[in-house]
Amino acid sequence: MKISAKLPVILLASSMAFSAVGCKGEPPEPPRQVGEADVSQAGIELSVASFELASPDFIDRDGHAMRPSADESEVAVLRLKIKNTSSSEIQYKPLHFESADKRIQVCTDPDPDTGARSDIKAIAFESGKGTHTPAQHIEPRVAIPAGSEIIDEYLFEPPVVAGGQKLIVLVPGTVVGVQKTFRFYLDMPKRGVQAEPSKLNEAATVDDVSVTVTKVGAEYPELEPKDEKLKEGLKYAYAYTAKPVLAIHIKIENKSSTDYGYNPSHAAEIAGINLNMPGNISLKRVKLDGAVYGKGQVANKVALKAGETIEDVFFFDMPGDSTPLEFSLSGHIFGVRGIYRFKLDYEKTTPAEPDLTPYKSAGNADNAAAEEPAAADANGGDNAEAKAEEKKDEAKADEKKDEPKAEEKKADDKKSDKKKKK
Repeated sequence: MKISAKLPVILLASSMAFSAVGCKGEPPEPPRQVGEADVSQAGIELSVASFELASPDFIDRDGHAMRPSADESEVAVLRLKIKNTSSSEIQYKPLHFESADKRIQVCTDPDPDTGARSDIKAIAFESGKGTHTPAQHIEPRVAIPAGSEIIDEYLFEPPVVAGGQKLIVLVPGTVVGVQKTFRFYLDMPKRGVQAEPSKLNEAATVDDVSVTVTKVGAEYPELEPKDEKLKEGLKYAYAYTAKPVLAIHIKIENKSSTDYGYNPSHAAEIAGINLNMPGNISLKRVKLDGAVYGKGQVANKVALKAGETIEDVFFFDMPGDSTPLEFSLSGHIFGVRGIYRFKLDYEKTTPAEPDLTPYKSAGNADNAAAEEPAAADANGGDNAEAKAEEKKDEAKADEKKDEPKAEEKKADDKKSDKKKKK
């Protein structure tokens, strides 16, 4: 058995401190409060929907999901709402991968005594990998039709400021193509409500695709060959794994009106499927030989059509004892953006060893069946020899029977010769 790589960890990196765009000097206009819109002449409303501490999931440009950090550290999440109140479509330009002086900035309000300000560092990622939260927009441009609105997320380090100092966020008008700086006051972020992981037989849902863990336990998976021709040609091609594994059975329901594709990649080195014990100790995923898969596993990429339900099972190394488990699945294997999280309890059990007698006897029966034609040929050879001996005996018997007739013929021939001489 081979083991797959564990879920990658993204360590949050901070950009350099900002140095421009209004973080020095007095703001020329009073900032709005959270939830209060700042309106431009072009009919565009910007507002801060929320500012809170959270541990968001992250995905890359290909939709692969991952944990934010080794300890899932919190970050400050600023959610910006952009509403198009005009009669025509507008373009929103996200600033996630722009240089520090061109991005959205969070600063402290000027100190009453010194007038000094400090910057709250933004969370910056490499644009090449396109790392972002599921709610972030990383397209170069996002069209917002007339009357519509979108929300985008910008990430910062948790603010640490002197008592009494307020925070202010500065949004360059370039996000919506206007010559204006949008300003908002912020309270210190509070911890947002974190979604609780789902439990056994409790569905977790992302974009109307739900996953339910239906069974967790130790077992000896029965194995089957991937090659259908091989499967048809051999009655018992494989048996079971040599050692028990921890099996997590899941049910996937596509409750949306969109068709997706499901690709579990049981035999590939793929990120996105993780199982942890307390202390952030990962259990290794069991990767079977590429020629086989566990009975009940989805062997290859399959369609997950709207309204369809399919089942699958994942194998991991066994825990040493009963333990709580944290199981997570990246939504990209279903075609959605986000992470499915589960909190499960494993009760240590010793599964009964599988009965290999049918496989062993089947092999012997198959060998015996294969040997039967050869045995028949061998017996046929023995019979042929016996028949040949029988024919020889019959020939000898016939010769003895013909001896008197031969003597009579000789006598007749002598008489005939005497007559001719006379």
